[in-house]
Amino acid sequence: MYSIEQHVFLVLEYHRLKESPTATRRSFQARFNVPKGPDAKTIRTLFAKFQRTGSVTDDLVGNVGRQQTAVTPENVATVSGIIQQNPMSSVRRIASETGLKRSSTQKILRKSLHMFPFNWSLSKPLIKHWYTTVIEKSLLYGASVWTVTVKQIKQLHSTQIFFLIKVTQCYRTSSTNFLNVLTWSPPLHITAQDLQEKFQIRHLRKSKYDVIDNINNLDYFRSVMSIPTRKKL
Repeated sequence: MYSIEQHVFLVLEYHRLKESPTATRRSFQARFNVPKGPDAKTIRTLFAKFQRTGSVTDDLVGNVGRQQTAVTPENVATVSGIIQQNPMSSVRRIASETGLKRSSTQKILRKSLHMFPFNWSLSKPLIKHWYTTVIEKSLLYGASVWTVTVKQIKQLHSTQIFFLIKVTQCYRTSSTNFLNVLTWSPPLHITAQDLQEKFQIRHLRKSKYDVIDNINNLDYFRSVMSIPTRKKL
């Protein structure tokens, strides 16, 4: 602990010596005849406190006006813009992009934008049902006429793994193939190719599928053993 006199000396010397912590510490050691002076962080913190409050004793002394807050119209608009561009953004990512503290970001989301984090603590079967009936259908909308490329396969993998991790509560380092097997969920690009095949059979009437006797049975389970060999795809 340092006295008020020593605090004042440190602030004045730090300013006089052009904000050099090393020179300030040496001058402090010579002035008060001590073997070890304050470190650079202590000196900078004390000088910053003096600039902010006009005092070297208490942060509250010398404050004028209201306390500064991060909840400003500009910050609220910035956070709102990030949410509109990517509704799945986490608080940590928003805070990193805006340079705000996580506590300030949470305050803006809750009090200014009236947004609250989504609660994933639901039963796993319910999350999987929601994924298969809503998310997967949305991701594969129009897949029957897609031309699946390598880039699309990678994008589908990265999207699917996010939801499969939520369903299984596995580590983020788990592979997509492992999660596909664990949840009995085929890769999305395979499902997209399946939709393409059905579209070609039902609507385009491709000749290579003429061996199929009844196209209405495509969406129903049928024992492979009951299908003649010449009619198997």
